[in-house]
Amino acid sequence: ENLTKTPNNFLGTQIKNYTTLLEMQINERLYFQPHDILEKSVLETLYYACEKFPKFSDPTSSSSPTNPFKICEDFNIAPAQFDWVALNQRARTQAWKDIEALFQKKSLVLKKKTFVISIPLEIAILRLYQLKAPQAVLNSFLQHVEDPERRLMLSKKVGAIHSIIDSLTILRNRSALEDFKETLPSGTAEYFYTEKAITSISSSNTKNLLGLKK
Repeated sequence: ENLTKTPNNFLGTQIKNYTTLLEMQINERLYFQPHDILEKSVLETLYYACEKFPKFSDPTSSSSPTNPFKICEDFNIAPAQFDWVALNQRARTQAWKDIEALFQKKSLVLKKKTFVISIPLEIAILRLYQLKAPQAVLNSFLQHVEDPERRLMLSKKVGAIHSIIDSLTILRNRSALEDFKETLPSGTAEYFYTEKAITSISSSNTKNLLGLKK
């Protein structure tokens, strides 16, 4: 009996979800213009909803059925699916502030924002690079790669200069920093940033030799 009920329940849920989605698409067609979302999949509908949503830093800023966070809740969209769709849509429209706001979640325990992402961080970084994200955005994501060797590899792959310098600094690789400085145009912000990193390592090494605290 349970075996016969399971597929029927599944089919019934699918039909109900499709009907609910179609009703929402019909009722909200004007909102989605110039895109015609009628009979589009739920993920396509979510994609266009992300284009219109005004405030990704506050998922509750709209109670409309077109709120992408509400669409996820109503249609049981997995967090990883939402993150991927939203990241791609906002990056394609170069809404970089929205990209960063998407993954900054308010923590009631720590009383500050924490970085939360449901897709592999490396894949997100490489995708942002493909979609021509500014270095500031790439650096922001790269700082959450905990392994400095891995961060260095990724930073080089996407050409994130500040993150390369930061990774080499964490690894205390002064010689690599000096070599990297030679590849940078003299007098640029990146050049001086590298010099500062080299100085900080040298100062720290001197203190260690003298037996002083950092």
